[in-house]
Amino acid sequence: MGIPINYYVVIDYKNVAKIVDSMGGVPMDIPFHMEYSDPYDKPPLYINIQKGQQVLDGNQAVQFLRFRQGGPGYSGYPEGDISRIKAQQMFMINAFKQCISFDLPKIATTIYDK
Repeated sequence: MGIPINYYVVIDYKNVAKIVDSMGGVPMDIPFHMEYSDPYDKPPLYINIQKGQQVLDGNQAVQFLRFRQGGPGYSGYPEGDISRIKAQQMFMINAFKQCISFDLPKIATTIYDK
């Protein structure tokens, strides 16, 4: 399209999972059953997170952050990507709160070992 992209971020899902696990997980209130499957994605994507209050481990956190919409017969975010952005922002708020309440040097070591 001829539009330069000056800034971007590459995220390694494995490292996100390790960081979340080092924090003891991230407490979240999941608004609906998140279910989705895409075996052709790289890496394959399988999401199955139940509705309700819970502490997401590293793998569940990656699933939560990657979730866009449900498959046939399943709900997704009511406002599409706007709701997804809000959910990801809430995840970051809860993750920061979790970092503050845990052993911050341990988490920093996990981040910088990547």
